[in-house]
Amino acid sequence: MSKSRLQNELKKKQPFDLPEQEAMLNILRTSDRAPGAIATEMIDRFAGGEGSENRQWLASQHPMGRLGQAKEIAAAVLYLASDAASFTTGISLPVDGGYLAK
Repeated sequence: MSKSRLQNELKKKQPFDLPEQEAMLNILRTSDRAPGAIATEMIDRFAGGEGSENRQWLASQHPMGRLGQAKEIAAAVLYLASDAASFTTGISLPVDGGYLAK
């Protein structure tokens, strides 16, 4: 079983295998975010700095045509941790510039 499939299976089952009050405390842990390529120092080491051919190619793999920003991942995490996500569980939230949709 792939890591991704295992994560999905655990997210689906975990909240329902626990007593009710424990499940409520674990909701955030059963949702996650699935980032695309994010402009970080690690990406710079892997693909080269801003404007490099490898980095441009990596950006072109995302339908939005650019790399994501760390603040965009942070916004997704803040959503999952907020009251706005109180009815959200068992998901993997893609924050990937449309990469999975292509």
